[in-house]
Amino acid sequence: MSKAAKVGRPSPAIVVAVVALVAALAGTAIAGPTATTSISKKSVKKTAKKEAAKYFDANIGGASVASADSASSADNASQLGGQSPSTFRTASASDQRTNSVALSDSSSTILSKTITLPSTKTVTAVASVEAVLDDDQDNGIECNLVIAGTGGTSHEQDLPLGEVEHASVPLTQSRTLGAGTHTVLVECSRTVSSPDVFVEDRSLSVVATG
Repeated sequence: MSKAAKVGRPSPAIVVAVVALVAALAGTAIAGPTATTSISKKSVKKTAKKEAAKYFDANIGGASVASADSASSADNASQLGGQSPSTFRTASASDQRTNSVALSDSSSTILSKTITLPSTKTVTAVASVEAVLDDDQDNGIECNLVIAGTGGTSHEQDLPLGEVEHASVPLTQSRTLGAGTHTVLVECSRTVSSPDVFVEDRSLSVVATG
């Protein structure tokens, strides 16, 4: 009677390999797409962080911003197209009065205002003068705007015959002036030696632009 052949035991390495294979197959079959997706998201996130850190260290980590305290940087910061910020500033002034002033045959200053310009600007003045004739004879009023010593076109307004007559005289003028302080005046006179002509409510507005 022959003895049966003895079958040898599998080595530990083979056992481990088989178990690992079975576990892998079973895990994929059970977990399906969800596990794969989860693992992929974690992997992508980890890789993205690593790449971002590498890029920062290589390109940004040692960067610095130059100080604006140096003379050249500060000078550039204070210039706008090669011009000082004051170049772009505007200016304005106004004068308004209500007291009654009698006019004569020669011009009288009835409004006055100064305006200070930081640089060359276009100065525009607008005025309104109310005249009153307190008599029964015809008369009139003549007014002019004077900007920095130069008068504009005179405006004359007739005051027709009547016991008390009112007339409004509008004025406007523009001039280009350099930096500095300039005076703007409104001057008026009567056009007939008699009777009496008065100015009452009057206003002047001056603005510099450009």
